[in-house]
Amino acid sequence: MLFSSHAGRAGFVLHDSSGKFGRHPHAAEPNWMPQQMATSDFCFSPNGANEGDSDRYLPAMLYGCIPVFVTGDVPPFADVVSWEHVALSVELRHVPRLHELIGNLSHAQVVSMRRAMASVWPRMLWTSALQHGLFGRPRQLRSYLGETGADDAFATLVQLLAKRTGHL
Repeated sequence: MLFSSHAGRAGFVLHDSSGKFGRHPHAAEPNWMPQQMATSDFCFSPNGANEGDSDRYLPAMLYGCIPVFVTGDVPPFADVVSWEHVALSVELRHVPRLHELIGNLSHAQVVSMRRAMASVWPRMLWTSALQHGLFGRPRQLRSYLGETGADDAFATLVQLLAKRTGHL
């Protein structure tokens, strides 16, 4: 639906990694995808497999691109992460109107969502695992991008479990 509604639309860069709907002509160039995300305001991030394919929403956030989720797909850690401040949620039936929905957002709303991402993306990374080593292996890195690891994915998972078990 995304491709049939928006392929060729000005302001939309679409790439299907499966090739089913066609690949972007620059897709073979080094760093093409990160450059596109870094210069885009919104990145379509359907959940994909296992209730949230981190290869979609996480790189988008790390490059400052606001994730666009499909309403009904449950983003990761949704019980404890306020995605409504960070991402746009669009009903599947409204995907053909995505350009209008994005166009109706003010510059202030876009800036606010980007600012809110600053407190969310560290919660998606397993920084403490890197800092403490994995399965007895020595420590690999201090962080990915300068985050402390205090509120990383492990802490977010513990918060989620505490909430679901009534211990929060």
